[in-house]
Amino acid sequence: MTAKSILLFVVLLMTTGCGGWFPSAAVVQDEVPPLPNGIYLVQRWTIDREDLFPLFDGEQFFEYDETAFFELKDEEPEPVKYVALNQTEFIPFELDGAPDAIRQEDGRFNVGLTFSRDMSERMKEFSRRYLGRQVAMVIGGEIIT
Repeated sequence: MTAKSILLFVVLLMTTGCGGWFPSAAVVQDEVPPLPNGIYLVQRWTIDREDLFPLFDGEQFFEYDETAFFELKDEEPEPVKYVALNQTEFIPFELDGAPDAIRQEDGRFNVGLTFSRDMSERMKEFSRRYLGRQVAMVIGGEIIT
């Protein structure tokens, strides 16, 4: 299954905050390989690109435009978000079966994923540790939600 076919996946997000831990050493991001597919801790985000820099040690820069993945009908799209993800605080995807695509009434698709038992346990601990923080799902080197 391609990243494009998973793009409309709706994931449970921990959404009540995005501030928090900032490592002390500032770094400039050069060309970096894409992050592995998984769920990542959002360190911070902004709608003004310049406000995100400099990046700190362990962060990777992403540009997230929801309209690239979702066709919004009768909704005003949100502005592009510039996001710093924590490269070390993440859970790589480990699936226990093929994804299920479910068509919604509005024509969009939800994709159901069944996580492996190990990933489920790590997700519980990750959720406990970062309750109230935002997360991002990365597939194919891009934030999809």
